[in-house]
Amino acid sequence: MLQQKLDQPVSGPSSPRNSQAMIVDSSEVADNLVQSIQALKAEVSRLHGLLRASQVERTYCMPVLLLVAYAIKIHSWSARQ
Repeated sequence: MLQQKLDQPVSGPSSPRNSQAMIVDSSEVADNLVQSIQALKAEVSRLHGLLRASQVERTYCMPVLLLVAYAIKIHSWSARQ
């Protein structure tokens, strides 16, 4: 049996275009693309919400932090005198 295999002419691998495994239903591809696009849109919306929340937090917290830092600076300055 091995000798029969050796006697057969050498052939190259089958082309991916000829492979039945590569044939995919176009509606399946479209469904996968739609699902991927929806997932990406949801991720963008989530990240946009996080960005907006951090901008709001920065807008309202930064002045408070600056006042606290200023108060600490004044307190440490008056403690030296």
